[in-house]
Amino acid sequence: MRKSHYNLTALCGLTALAAGVFHYYPFLVLALLQLALILVFAVGRLWSLRKSQTYEKTPADHSGSWTPFFSVHIATYSEPPELVIKTLRSLENLKGADYEVLVVDNNTPEPALYEPVRAFCDQVGFKFFHFDNVQGAKAGALNLILPEMDRRASHVLVLDADYEAHPDLLVQASRYTSSDCALVQFPQSYRNAADGCPLTHEYASFFDVYMTAADEADSVLSTGTAAIVRISDLLEVGGWPTTTITEDADLGLILKQHEKDTKYVHRPIAEGVMPTVPEDFLKQRSRWIKGNLQVLRKHTSLQELSLEGRLSAFLQLTAWTSPLLLFPLIVLLGTLKMALGTPLGEILPVLLLSYASVGIYQIFLTYFFLMSDTERPFKTRLQASVLHVGTYWTSLRAVFEGLSGKELNFERTRKDNTRNPGDDSYLSLLSPAVILVCIGIGCIRYFDPVVGLGWVLLAFPTFARTYLHYVFSRVHNRT
Repeated sequence: MRKSHYNLTALCGLTALAAGVFHYYPFLVLALLQLALILVFAVGRLWSLRKSQTYEKTPADHSGSWTPFFSVHIATYSEPPELVIKTLRSLENLKGADYEVLVVDNNTPEPALYEPVRAFCDQVGFKFFHFDNVQGAKAGALNLILPEMDRRASHVLVLDADYEAHPDLLVQASRYTSSDCALVQFPQSYRNAADGCPLTHEYASFFDVYMTAADEADSVLSTGTAAIVRISDLLEVGGWPTTTITEDADLGLILKQHEKDTKYVHRPIAEGVMPTVPEDFLKQRSRWIKGNLQVLRKHTSLQELSLEGRLSAFLQLTAWTSPLLLFPLIVLLGTLKMALGTPLGEILPVLLLSYASVGIYQIFLTYFFLMSDTERPFKTRLQASVLHVGTYWTSLRAVFEGLSGKELNFERTRKDNTRNPGDDSYLSLLSPAVILVCIGIGCIRYFDPVVGLGWVLLAFPTFARTYLHYVFSRVHNRT
């Protein structure tokens, strides 16, 4: 079934290509659809920015009449043991509430990676579990340890294997949990990036804007680590969902469909390690895009949410997705039509319309990053917008894979890659951009400058990808 969905997507693409080459109106419709996607992007991001600017920090709910018991869950798969043990050390002797720590390792084939973690857990009194042949990746592993929790536990607190807890983690967790809130989400934060790093701003913009807006719209979804879930609600909805590769966002929507209360607290309680090489960063970004599109396909109606809540949920799930989905196809069609002798007057309006879409997108993207946290340096915010453009080709591929219906596998994001990105040749990184620019120059010379401009615009994300590579070389050195 999934394979047939994938084949159908490819067939539709080829049909659109053929129709666009030989007929004018399909070509025009593609450009109009591209413009519509850009306008949806612009309106949605402007709404999120405006909503986030009215965000009021979530008040503490815990009055002292009710005492939570936290079951801290950490799932690992082929993680460096020293990284996990460092996280576990941060969880020793925490104050603020009663708690336990459960570590579950799933499917790691090398005992040398998880046995040191088991030994450390035995030493400090944490619970350790190892399972082979686990289905459902991280979600499946987390479900396996639900029966192993202390009977006194009221909430699950999920941390990624690289997230070191702040000393006041349980103090803050206790302040914001309550007996009637199903989900409390804290932001992701990273300890291996400086405040002036554009990558920090690119990551943080999601929480600065989309999550604060979601809290205002009462439609907060989970982003995984640093999430607190009330156990009774988690069990009521059947545990962690295993049918998507972003189980956190999926769980958030399921909770909202069951009319559960969810909220976001805009202050970090733990810090992790961001990827140190571009390949791992882009792999992570690809998984987020594909998984969130899986969630959208799974929950198409969102009928339980208000109109504002639906908009916020949609924006959270598409935050990392570029709306320039049809632009490469339009440029290719314009070039083919020109090569086949189609009059320039028929091609020109469509190409100019698509170029206008690119211009609108870039203006609003830059504006979004400049306004998402005005306390950061202007240069950092501007660099973050360029860095985000460098994810374009990854986003484009992830969108089509996520919408294809084919089976998607959970991919672990490595945090221990020792390869220095600065060792790569920038000439090899720039070669795709050079090829696109050369095609554009050829089109300018033999066809028309308007046709060639499209290929030059397609080269810009590759140049931005090279800048992303440079930023990661600095992150790697700092790490």
